[in-house]
Amino acid sequence: MSVKELAGKYKDYAIGLRREFHMNPEIGMEEFRTQKRVMEELRAMGIEYEAIAGTGIVGYINGNGYGKTVALRADMDALEVQEENDVDYK
Repeated sequence: MSVKELAGKYKDYAIGLRREFHMNPEIGMEEFRTQKRVMEELRAMGIEYEAIAGTGIVGYINGNGYGKTVALRADMDALEVQEENDVDYK
């Protein structure tokens, strides 16, 4: 399956998660609900992970052989701003 096909297949799923996180924002070092949800999703996908540094998570996806390593980093804390858009997921 191509990347474009995978993106189409999981588009609604990804949008739903993004909206859920936007409706339940947590500031830095207080992302307990967010951490729990991310770990639930990783567990459902069969991805090994560990909780670190209070509210952080490291997930491990191993390839089939030896070679280079890729590391991705993402923030999951919310900014302390007032949402002005009139949308359901704010």
